[in-house]
Amino acid sequence: MLDGQPLERHLNRKTVVRAFDRFIEHVKEGSISPDSLFEEAQHPPGRLMTRVFAKILTIMTNWRIRKHGHNPHAPYDYSASGSVDNGKR
Repeated sequence: MLDGQPLERHLNRKTVVRAFDRFIEHVKEGSISPDSLFEEAQHPPGRLMTRVFAKILTIMTNWRIRKHGHNPHAPYDYSASGSVDNGKR
């Protein structure tokens, strides 16, 4: 979060500046900052970024599966491996 730029230039500046001020108050008092302070300062990624991350991770996973000689889109039958007991004996 602190990359050398002023906090006022941060994308989520209203929340970040307020949380940083509260953190400094805790430091001055010598008390431990509560975890909720940091959780409130973090901004979750938006829907678009979540989809982008999911797509990238899917591509990376499929690439690794192919790298090991498997088809990521092939159907997988758990009962054929014999490792999963599905109640049929």
